[in-house]
Amino acid sequence: MTVRIERVGTLFGLWVLFLAVECTAQIALKLGSGALESMPFGALWLETALADGWVQIGIVCYVLAFVFWMLILDRMDLSLAFPLSGTVYVVVLLASAFGLHETLTPLHWAGVSLIMTGVWVMGQD
Repeated sequence: MTVRIERVGTLFGLWVLFLAVECTAQIALKLGSGALESMPFGALWLETALADGWVQIGIVCYVLAFVFWMLILDRMDLSLAFPLSGTVYVVVLLASAFGLHETLTPLHWAGVSLIMTGVWVMGQD
């Protein structure tokens, strides 16, 4: 019984870390994209992107997300983990609204409801 509780706690912690770094990556890349908005895509665009601190944070967060995702997949079936990863959309949407002051419409909230309903249904297994 103790092993099971520890495993669930570890898995929950991994999901929290995965969601946090995935969301941080998206927000950081959005912040870093401002320096690129008037540049045509090409070598200078890529060089500018890679030199931007926000983009660098985004890349590091994506690497961390990869690590946490691999640890999650080691502990649960892909058929459950992948649908649950949809919660990233909800976390990023909320972070965009509260952190970047983007407007959420009723359609956004409907989408959040659908995603969370799907996560709840998948969690019933």
